[in-house]
Amino acid sequence: LELMNNQLSGSLPPSLCELTNLTVLCIHHNNFCSSLPPALGNLSSLEELEIGDNLFTGSLPTSLTNLSELRKFHAMGNDFSHTRIPTAFEEMREEL
Repeated sequence: LELMNNQLSGSLPPSLCELTNLTVLCIHHNNFCSSLPPALGNLSSLEELEIGDNLFTGSLPTSLTNLSELRKFHAMGNDFSHTRIPTAFEEMREEL
C-alpha cells in the first residue's frame, strides 16, 4: 500500500491494522498525526514500513518489534518523544 506524498491527514484508521497480509506500507510525506496505534505490530507480513515525514507524536509502539519480516523501516521527520531507538528495538535492529 503506497500512499506517499498525498497530503493525507488525521490519524491512521484502525482498520489498517487488520490488513495482516500487507507487505508494504509507505505513507511517508503526508500530514498524519497522533500516535501510532500499537496494533501496527499485528501486521505480521510487513516487510517495509515507511512512516517518515509526517506529524506522528508519542513513542514508537514496542509492538513493532513483533514485525519479524520487517526489512525496511523509515520513521524520521516526525515528532516522536524519543530521540533514540527504544531499548525494545535493539534486538530487532541487529537482525536487520
